[in-house]
Amino acid sequence: MNTLSSIAPIPTTLPILIHENEDYGQTGFILRQFATMDNPLVDFGSGEMLAHDIVEHINGLDAVGTIHDELVALGAMFAVRVETGAMSTQKWAGMFYDQLVTYCESPYALPYTEDADSASANPVNAPLSKALAALQDDYGIVRTPEEQKAFEDFCRAAKCLVVQGYQRLLRGYAWAGNSGKAALALFNHIQSSVQQHQSAVDDELIGTPYVLSIHKLSATMEQEVFDGTIQN
Repeated sequence: MNTLSSIAPIPTTLPILIHENEDYGQTGFILRQFATMDNPLVDFGSGEMLAHDIVEHINGLDAVGTIHDELVALGAMFAVRVETGAMSTQKWAGMFYDQLVTYCESPYALPYTEDADSASANPVNAPLSKALAALQDDYGIVRTPEEQKAFEDFCRAAKCLVVQGYQRLLRGYAWAGNSGKAALALFNHIQSSVQQHQSAVDDELIGTPYVLSIHKLSATMEQEVFDGTIQN
């Protein structure tokens, strides 16, 4: 079987805004291209959400927002943060709950294609199976025949997409040696660069533009400047 490509290229510059999620009254940083989404989540300044979107959403930023893409990203997350010890397996497993609930509210055919990646033996298979079993056994959200069918469809897709995300992340950073640690290094640099501007997150500064610059495994973020003038 063939395998999918590794990861979508990460842009070298990414426009960032201070943005308000009006539904929740929350203000934080957001990738500019997400600002027009309905009810977009914002990063309060820890940098974790921005780093997740950039590093672990390996299908590229244009794909963010679907359950399909989140499942692939959860596979990449296992390689970046779970295997490296930056996140517990338990916390990672709990993230499947929201995805299943969202899927059960409006089930549809999740697109996936089995390939050599999804058929491979790898460290994510066992914790993934345990996480999916817990959704039915521990949370009580699979009660009706319709929910059971949605759960089974979700699990089939997850067992393929999560493993593909894991394997593709490893291939994508193979050039740097230890793939998971290399991707985590970029993740941490993005977090750190965002945290340097955390004090700027304020309702009075909504709309302030920043630029996040990526070079290999490093990142810097600065307020955007036009014609020598900092834009507020």
